[in-house]
Amino acid sequence: MDFDEIMDNRIKSEMIISKDSSLYDEWLNKKTTETTKFYVFEVENPVEILNGMKPKVKEVGPFVFRSNVFVSKSIREILFGGTNDSQIRQISQYFPTLSRSGVTTPKLLPQKFALFANNTENKFEVLTGHKTGLYSRILKWNDKSSLSVWTGRSCNLVNGTNGFQFSPLIQRDDRLFEYSTDICRSIEMSYESQEDIDGIPIYRFSPVDNAFYSPKHNKDNTCYCLSPKTPEKCNFIGILDLSSCTGAPLILSNPHFRRTSEVITKSIDGLSPEERLHHTFIEVEPISGLVTYRARRYQLNVHTKKCPLNQNVGKTLKEAIIPLVWFEELAEVDDNSKDTIKYVFVYPIKYEEVVAFGLIILGGVLLITSLCCCCCCGGKNKKVDPISSQHSYPLDSKPIVNTINGPSLNGPTLSHSTTISHNYDQIFKGIENQ
Repeated sequence: MDFDEIMDNRIKSEMIISKDSSLYDEWLNKKTTETTKFYVFEVENPVEILNGMKPKVKEVGPFVFRSNVFVSKSIREILFGGTNDSQIRQISQYFPTLSRSGVTTPKLLPQKFALFANNTENKFEVLTGHKTGLYSRILKWNDKSSLSVWTGRSCNLVNGTNGFQFSPLIQRDDRLFEYSTDICRSIEMSYESQEDIDGIPIYRFSPVDNAFYSPKHNKDNTCYCLSPKTPEKCNFIGILDLSSCTGAPLILSNPHFRRTSEVITKSIDGLSPEERLHHTFIEVEPISGLVTYRARRYQLNVHTKKCPLNQNVGKTLKEAIIPLVWFEELAEVDDNSKDTIKYVFVYPIKYEEVVAFGLIILGGVLLITSLCCCCCCGGKNKKVDPISSQHSYPLDSKPIVNTINGPSLNGPTLSHSTTISHNYDQIFKGIENQ
């Protein structure tokens, strides 16, 4: 097993959702700063719209508007609390009769609806990653593994995570899936760019371009069309009919109809889409798969057209998709969570690679040093008499050491007389010859 495999296995074991994991408390008590902003569109010419003019809207703060077909309600009622609509209640009374006559009727909630009713209470059952390697993948949402909202099985599947954590060791060519409860569907995301935020290298992912394409342009979206018998109604790019999801006749799009069919954008005055302001994305730390920042930006619209049940309402009303509100959900992990990501994932990987590289260099240096020492010591191990190597003496010159009288091992007797006999003539001749 090489170094990369060891590190990968260690990271995967750290990310398993288990009480034994060092990050379990972080996962359980993850703190994020969440901010939700709503931008309501004020219809500036409601009377003219009823007379067949093009709608003109203005993005404003939390204001309300009044006029005939246009209902005035508080922002709290529209967004969360829900509002009783007498017209919807009256019209829904005719649905059973129309259905028996073969007329397709929308799945509307007859009493009360709110734009964000599906986003108030959620219970997720997720995979821990222990056996499957799928970390935080949703198995069930509110005890359901699939929905009955759309017209096909693949679109009804609860697929992906909740958008705050993905599997570790993310690559640039990976596709991430987030299940969004408020629109009852999964969103596929692809790699966009790489940045360094607060000392943490992150990958930015955003929804794929064809996420809201019509079935004509993306066959995978066929089951998101609620009018399979009349598919031409689903040929617009950049919108999604949410009536079966929210219980209200709502259409989803990007803010200000960014990347939406031109026929829709030209039917409304007062919009100015900007990529930077109206873009949805997440920023994920690729080693751990943890999301450090996310920005979700979507717009809710209403589809206006002539009412076949009441010819007195909007006789000259032109069919249009009019924006109601666009929302911006911003979420960022706190500084403590960022520090945990740095010290558990970013720094160890960075410094372990440096240490491993340093050990390789050190090993090479030690190997070269050892070889040099062996070569040098090998030459020095050959013993040579320095005098005899420089001077050659005749074999008959016999240096003789007769006696050396010194201390006796067996007694204190000492003798300092030393007699050394040597053939000095040969030594002097050797020196003179140098």
